[in-house]
Amino acid sequence: MLVPLTTVSIIIIFGIWTSYTDIKYGKIKNITILFLLILGFLVNTFLTRSLVNSIFLFLVNSGLSLIIGFLMWNFGLWSAGDAKLFFAFSFLLPLGIYKSSAIEFFPSFTILINTFVPAGIFLFLYSISRMKSEYLKREIKSTLSFKRALRTFLFTMGYLSILIILQNLWNLEVGLIFQLLFMFLFFEIINKLEKKVIESSFLIVVVLGFLIYPKEFLNYSFLRRLILIFIFFQGIRLLITCLNNFVFSKKIKIDDLKPGMILSENIRKIGEKYSTESTTLLTYFDIIKHVQKKASADFKGKLSEKDVKRLKNLKKLNELNFDSVKVVETIPFAPFMFLGVLVTYITGTNVLLYFIIFKDVFWIEFRLFLYNIFS
Repeated sequence: MLVPLTTVSIIIIFGIWTSYTDIKYGKIKNITILFLLILGFLVNTFLTRSLVNSIFLFLVNSGLSLIIGFLMWNFGLWSAGDAKLFFAFSFLLPLGIYKSSAIEFFPSFTILINTFVPAGIFLFLYSISRMKSEYLKREIKSTLSFKRALRTFLFTMGYLSILIILQNLWNLEVGLIFQLLFMFLFFEIINKLEKKVIESSFLIVVVLGFLIYPKEFLNYSFLRRLILIFIFFQGIRLLITCLNNFVFSKKIKIDDLKPGMILSENIRKIGEKYSTESTTLLTYFDIIKHVQKKASADFKGKLSEKDVKRLKNLKKLNELNFDSVKVVETIPFAPFMFLGVLVTYITGTNVLLYFIIFKDVFWIEFRLFLYNIFS
């Protein structure tokens, strides 16, 4: 009784405190992280004995948490405080609380899932509430346009075909979460190539896969998998567009721009004047990662002092079709991590797994509910 009470008390106290400081001051103090690490060491050494009985797995899990946190910070997805908080919470939670994990040697991956799923849902609903209905309709129409949807469907088919070929050749078993993560990474890489080359290559891969492993393609499981991943991918594209325009960005007057600010929309010269344009899924990832890549946009990503001076000068010369531009705005992430850690400690698994396990029960109950209403 002492161990659960002690651990959950630490989670709640530090979760509330870090959420408060992140919301009010936009920072998580290093002294807070230090205290959390000290308590994690004491709990896992003298109470749970995780640091004694499973020292190798504990250190591997903690080390990976530190690396993942650093990468999330380096890519611009988290602040430095969020990255350190994830490491500290991972160090605090005993290995014994994890009932299942998507990655056996990295159980703290469960914390990431339980953090990002609620955060994604909340931020999506929040962005919808801030969005004008006309804009929402336009974005949905753009995302679900026949040409774009067809290209995404072909990409999904090609990606699944590659997975099927690899799984059959090397007898690989790739979990659903890794499939989705690899899909986004794969999408970002292939988007650097010519569209005609991509489409032709995917068609060849799909045909080859069908000819070599016809049974893998001609079944309900493949069709269901294809449709679900396609819908998921389209939904994520729409989500990121919404977040980019209504949560992670704010309007700034050209005169108020400062070096270091990150544009959440591109600025391009069209004709005699410069105009802004919305970013796509790919360019959005480029922005939050601060990666300066070759693009036709005249201004994109992180603004240098030279960029700011040039934009202000263009405004004076009346060569801009706008007087304000959207820049990336960070949001407090500590409350979502607090929720993710608490859910992880209580359930011992990730919320996606709970959904997979209980979805059949849910649909049975839902059908019974409808039957009772209409019968």
